[in-house]
Amino acid sequence: MKRTLHLVLAVAALTLVACGEAEENNHGLKYDSLDVNFSATKAGSEWSEDDVVGVRATCTRNGTENVLMSANDPACFTPVAASQQAYLVKKSDGDNIIARSGDHNYRFYAYTPYDASIKDLSKLPASIPDEVVFGEPLQSLYVAEASVTGVVAPVAMDFQTPSCLLTLEIPDDIVAMSNTVLKKMVVKASGDHPLTSDIAYEATYDIYTGKTTVVNGSGAREITMDFGANGYELSAGYTPVTVLIAPFTVPEGGLRVEFTDVDGATNTVPLLANQAGTSYAAGEVISQTLSSSSDGIIPCTSPVEWPIGYRDGVGVFNTTTQPLWMTDHIWTASQPQATMTYEVSEDNPAPVKIEVNNFVQYNYSSGCVKGSWTGDYFEFDVPVRNFKAGTEVTLTLPTYGRGAPLFWDVYYLDGEEWKCDRSSHTSPDGQFTMTSTLMIEHGNRDGSFEGIKYEVKMRFENAIQSGHLKIRFQVAHGGYITNPAGAYSTACRELTAEERKTFDIGATLFAFVNKSGNVNSVKIEW
Repeated sequence: MKRTLHLVLAVAALTLVACGEAEENNHGLKYDSLDVNFSATKAGSEWSEDDVVGVRATCTRNGTENVLMSANDPACFTPVAASQQAYLVKKSDGDNIIARSGDHNYRFYAYTPYDASIKDLSKLPASIPDEVVFGEPLQSLYVAEASVTGVVAPVAMDFQTPSCLLTLEIPDDIVAMSNTVLKKMVVKASGDHPLTSDIAYEATYDIYTGKTTVVNGSGAREITMDFGANGYELSAGYTPVTVLIAPFTVPEGGLRVEFTDVDGATNTVPLLANQAGTSYAAGEVISQTLSSSSDGIIPCTSPVEWPIGYRDGVGVFNTTTQPLWMTDHIWTASQPQATMTYEVSEDNPAPVKIEVNNFVQYNYSSGCVKGSWTGDYFEFDVPVRNFKAGTEVTLTLPTYGRGAPLFWDVYYLDGEEWKCDRSSHTSPDGQFTMTSTLMIEHGNRDGSFEGIKYEVKMRFENAIQSGHLKIRFQVAHGGYITNPAGAYSTACRELTAEERKTFDIGATLFAFVNKSGNVNSVKIEW
């Protein structure tokens, strides 16, 4: 009896487990024929159930190379569901890709969107239009190729585009003060420094060689997006707009984006201004948040948060979410244009240790500093626009100190002056009294490792039309510290001269922790 192995989605999960074993296992399976399916990703995009993929499948069969494996060439496949990674299945029986016993040297070439009129995959349409209409679906060519020794498991296909994707987050005040109704957007070179290559053109793509052939005279160095006769009202906050753009090198001065609203008012803003010489290759996704002013300020909205703790059992602070913390001491906020940076004073007598700590039992996921000294500080930098005079700002600090400095100041830049509000504080054991903004007690004050929340309020007398809200959380005296080791006690101490050089007095640290999760971020709000 002829044996036929049909792979279906119902057993896809089991198949994926099996495929982790050596491909040699495929040779041990006994079959006369089997149906080939695919798993696929699409760079910078998601699959839709309406997508159609063309696949040319060949193998070596009975000693003959490049034998077609389907009746239809190319065969048509579609995603099972809309997702980032999708399973592709045949559209019809004629599209079935069949492997037979003894086949080898499998090779698959795939592309989307599928066009029934195209039989020559060396001339796939790969044009990048210089005029596009907002809201129309992107018709970007995506291609994939795979050479495999076994086809029992779904063949993995990684679809890439020969173009780049440029996604712009456009603020609602890009032309008007708010709720701009856009008519047109133009992406072009900035100033007197032209692009060295076209960013739009008519072209074809050879799936076998990976080469793009541009039609002579079709190139353009501007891309225009039309928002329709009545324009498009930008929603509050930011609206994402994506266009295709050819691989290019950023010229001196970067690019610029010109916006025109329905009333004819215009605004031109910089794009990639600090990336001169950077080359973007095929398949790259360029994501940029734009500012409505030429100063590059991308304003934050209140509140601005630096998350801490755990979410769904995962620590929010790690080297993946905060890659700049260990190298540059930079902690990025949930609004990424805002940052917190730890600066070490030149007077610090000992090496400072910057760490990433995660302890799920304490809901502790935070950057950590060991060896803080007088003059060291965390600086918060929050871009703002139309920040009014008289605005009250609240800084929330969920702290955990152990062997950490007792006395801290909070400075805020009001106009050209760094201001600081202070009062007298006495250590829990009564040993030390000092004038400062805060006294940070031991984080295990209540015996549960909860950490302690502090709030500092500041009133800014000066407006910030377009600029940066800056606040410093600074060590006022590094020599007076909380109990450095063991269980919490009210005892504090003063570091000796030798201890100041090494901080070798047990476990000393400062971090941002709130065990109960009632406070889940360091926060600035106004």
